[in-house]
Amino acid sequence: MAGVLILKRRLTLKKTKLFLTCSLLICFMFLFGCASTGTIQTIGDNAPEKGILANYNAIKFEVSTSLPDRQDEVKELQQKIIEKAKEKGLESRLSENPNLKVLVKITDVSGVSTAGRILFGGLAGRATVKAQVELVDTAKGKIGELEAEGKSSGGTVFAGTTSQALERLAEQIVDYVAQK
Repeated sequence: MAGVLILKRRLTLKKTKLFLTCSLLICFMFLFGCASTGTIQTIGDNAPEKGILANYNAIKFEVSTSLPDRQDEVKELQQKIIEKAKEKGLESRLSENPNLKVLVKITDVSGVSTAGRILFGGLAGRATVKAQVELVDTAKGKIGELEAEGKSSGGTVFAGTTSQALERLAEQIVDYVAQK
């Protein structure tokens, strides 16, 4: 009889250890994930020399898309670009009569909504927004073309949404224009 009780106790301990291990793994899956990121790269040989954009004293950022039902993202990206430009000290160079136009065209959106993040947590994936960026000297024409991307953080319940991906995209664009 004592041997049966010892076996039951050992089995209970094994089940408890298994449960705790699985619980810890699930917690790690929800708490640790990928950081949000952004990239920007030139397309072809048509890129301005580093620092030349600092010579432009009047800049206008224009955001557009040909994607259906993405006007909310266009408005949000426009706002975030202006915010980032002000943070980078470009406020005095923002103008309605620019000598440099930065034309940003959203080409792809793989969104994650707040509701999706709440319902599915880290399993909702990472939001990604891609854009084509043209740098246009209003006197000379196009002086450069870029491809930019913003990604939200992912892999956790607390990960970002499409809004965070737009934030990373805005940072990439403004950082490129502001470089000296």
